Amino acid sequence: MYKDNIMTKYKACIFDLDGTLVNTIADIAFAANYALEELGYPPCEEDSYRYKVGNGMRLICQRALPEEVRENEEVLQEMIRRYDAYYRAHCCDRSRAYPGIPELIRDLHQAGVKLAVISNKPHPQTLIVMETLFGYQESESRPGAFFYVQGQSERFAKKPDPEALLDCIAKTGLPKEEIIYVGDSDVDVEFARRAGLDCIGCSWGFRGREELEQAGAAYIAEKAEDIFKYVTDRI
Repeated sequence: MYKDNIMTKYKACIFDLDGTLVNTIADIAFAANYALEELGYPPCEEDSYRYKVGNGMRLICQRALPEEVRENEEVLQEMIRRYDAYYRAHCCDRSRAYPGIPELIRDLHQAGVKLAVISNKPHPQTLIVMETLFGYQESESRPGAFFYVQGQSERFAKKPDPEALLDCIAKTGLPKEEIIYVGDSDVDVEFARRAGLDCIGCSWGFRGREELEQAGAAYIAEKAEDIFKYVTDRI
């Protein structure tokens, strides 16, 4: 796919992680169900977690708990603690990059596009997934394909608040019209919009085409190669 001296429409491409680059749902579901069972509550169907993710770890845990205890802060904090401990140790047991994503990252990087990831997954977990599946190293002395990776932390408000995205945009040194965001949910589309960016929606993710269209994604990608074509103005 990649050609030398290729001209690209966008000079930077900023990605969501879960449901966009990586299918993480099995590991998320397994960790949450482990925590639920430890607390004596019934597990949830794996597929149901597609609608529990996207707004950070606290809400994943709250949505997984039985309705009658979701507002019990003591129960919720214990659920979060158990989920976090288990997931950190097992977050890449079943998670895999979606088909074509490693090649997409390679080709965009070789074409000179700046790459970044911003996720609502807690930052330590984000780093584990990025290091395990993409070889990312959080070190300026070892630059790789991604120049910026940020998970949820006290440093920035979670998506769709645009704080982290605006920070990333500033670090690209590029005008906004040369930057695109890529995600798989209405949260991602809103995140991009609040920062003044368009958003490519990934139909293979956790929410699907209809949600992305209704949210106002600029373009819906059916496969990873479609992102490369859109970024390089070949659609």
